[in-house]
Amino acid sequence: MLSTTRHMSELLLIRPSWVRTGFAMMAATTSDFDRNSSRSNSEMRPVAEKVATTTWRDEPAPAYAERGEAARARRGRIGGFSETNFTDDPQQRKRATMSTTNPLRIHRETPAYWRVVFDYPPFNVLDGTVFQALQDLLGQIEANSALRAVVFESANADFFLSHFDLTGKLGNVMSAVGPTGLPILFDTFVRISKSPVAMIAKIRGCVRGACSEFVLACDMRFASRENTRLGQPEVGVGLHPGGGGTERLPHLVGRGRALEIILGASDFDGETAERYGYVNRALPDAELDAFVDTLARRISSFDKRSIAAAKRLVNEISLPPADRFLDAFNSFGTALSWPETQTKVGELLKRGLQTNTEFEKRWPEVLDTL
Repeated sequence: MLSTTRHMSELLLIRPSWVRTGFAMMAATTSDFDRNSSRSNSEMRPVAEKVATTTWRDEPAPAYAERGEAARARRGRIGGFSETNFTDDPQQRKRATMSTTNPLRIHRETPAYWRVVFDYPPFNVLDGTVFQALQDLLGQIEANSALRAVVFESANADFFLSHFDLTGKLGNVMSAVGPTGLPILFDTFVRISKSPVAMIAKIRGCVRGACSEFVLACDMRFASRENTRLGQPEVGVGLHPGGGGTERLPHLVGRGRALEIILGASDFDGETAERYGYVNRALPDAELDAFVDTLARRISSFDKRSIAAAKRLVNEISLPPADRFLDAFNSFGTALSWPETQTKVGELLKRGLQTNTEFEKRWPEVLDTL
């Protein structure tokens, strides 16, 4: 197992080319992936199969603490993990919290029901800081035997979570591994899906790319009918979805509509997203909060073992195998280094991506002009 994990670490370690755009900091060279491609499927699949069959049990905190120690020891052996970016050490977390703004707030409505509010101005961009906060949150969720429902929402009505950071602030989310043995990006999404807690996304504003993949990893999605822009615009930037979009969307909306969403690279409003099955329901904005709150409180009143068992059974027939996620992840890593991708991202940044609010709201509209 150690040798398999070591090879997986080598395969997933992103070696930046450090060109002008911060986006290139995520990019592995094509040769790095080509050298490893012959062994990727055979050596990474055992880890993926282990994750695919994992059942998250309602364990007490000490069991999760022991799991964290084992994961930390494993990371120390294989390398490629920066404790300054992702750490289980309480003191380092405290120092990190003091030096950066926490991008999310936890509102414990009841012992069984939490609301998690993204508040990371100006655009709620998904970067290394947000992933660290999500990793910390998942640790708290997994250690809490009373919790039954979590609702994710945003303090910014224009941006739920906007998109992957394109300015070089991702840290090591592409190369570090989490408790599941998967890269931090996938570790976060898989743990959300496999948690025994009901995970609900309450969507207002823009949700694109990896952030769309975040809400797809949640168990349910409810959107504002008037104020939702949901999409997978990666193809328009010279990429393809790499965080689960190509694996999850066909199961939800069907093959044809999945390809329309992915290849068209356009935004979808709440009403269309509901009709396609991208979200459970699109409600009038004035009714969204009350509807989701009522549902979450109802779920949180039920026995946790029955919630966990029902969710596990649904997962068994509806979630793609973890090795398919890894195939997409590796292909995405290769695409990051394509010259046309670098050119298009550079142009988007020049036009105002991540700096200009109005452009940030509507940038998929210009992708066919790049």
